[in-house]
Amino acid sequence: MTFLTNDFTIKDFDSNNFNRYEFTKQKLDPKDYDRPKNESSKEFQKWAKNNLDFSELYEVPMMNALRYYPNFVSFDELECQNTSGNTTLLYDKELECWAVGITGGGINLGPHLLDTFIKLNKGIPIELAENIEANCRAYVNEKQHANNCKILAEAYEEEAKRLKNKAKALR
Repeated sequence: MTFLTNDFTIKDFDSNNFNRYEFTKQKLDPKDYDRPKNESSKEFQKWAKNNLDFSELYEVPMMNALRYYPNFVSFDELECQNTSGNTTLLYDKELECWAVGITGGGINLGPHLLDTFIKLNKGIPIELAENIEANCRAYVNEKQHANNCKILAEAYEEEAKRLKNKAKALR
């Protein structure tokens, strides 16, 4: 079961000290995306104009942010393979904790981050959850994003129940 949490800390990637990070894997497979494979093709340009909004086409998001898990969270080798395209799971040797980072860009990568956090099953950052939209066009793929939105909605409903019970207990 996926849950929402405020336990994540967001910090900048330290590009001056690359050796502090141990990366798990990063495989980008064009089949993971509902778009034409050749990005320089006229077919892709047409797809982009029809499927991406202005900000996804022309604005570049913050690229160097890492979302750190609390120090008590750990992953085994098999779990380390559960990341979505454009994200990676890494271990910060200086801070001694795991983090999810964005490894691509040019569009809103929220759906990719959401997909990774759901696959890792150790919580979804509240700040990310609050910014996910069902109709976001930067899909992991449309069907997967719809399923992830359903999982996120269920996590919101569980959190709402918890808060309602807490409110009752305070009355």
